[in-house]
Amino acid sequence: MSIAHIASFAAAAASLNGWGGWSASYYDLKLSQEIQIKVDIGQIRSDSNESSHWLRETNSGTNITRWTTSDLCPIARKILSSMLDIKLPKPYVPGFKQPDLPIYPMDTARYSITIQAISSNKSPSFIEIRGMTTKEIASWYKNSTESLELCWTLEKPEFVPS
Repeated sequence: MSIAHIASFAAAAASLNGWGGWSASYYDLKLSQEIQIKVDIGQIRSDSNESSHWLRETNSGTNITRWTTSDLCPIARKILSSMLDIKLPKPYVPGFKQPDLPIYPMDTARYSITIQAISSNKSPSFIEIRGMTTKEIASWYKNSTESLELCWTLEKPEFVPS
């Protein structure tokens, strides 16, 4: 990996785009539009004891942005740690041992988790998991959303990078 690639990767990780996040999208029949609720995550600091993270939630239906940090909301640290335990879906290649695939209605919520990863040769990369009613992702998303609900504030923490 070139120095330019490493620098651009580091810049992206340090910006407000963060290093990962999760989202849910669904079609709101009342508003006749697609709604996305997205949480971005970034690191504030890392030391030998514990790292600190910011979380930013945006809602395309309300245009409201809410914030929290793992310092202000200790449950956020547990949620971030639990991302390591999400059971990944198995790869599926059409034509090989085809599983029974259910048919989902178009108004089913779609979930997505994107997180930084390290490949076997230690180069940085990202993993993205997307699914409609993927049990592991949907369950993790719902538990995380409910757990963070009391932590959000409309004020951006002053130590979060711009």
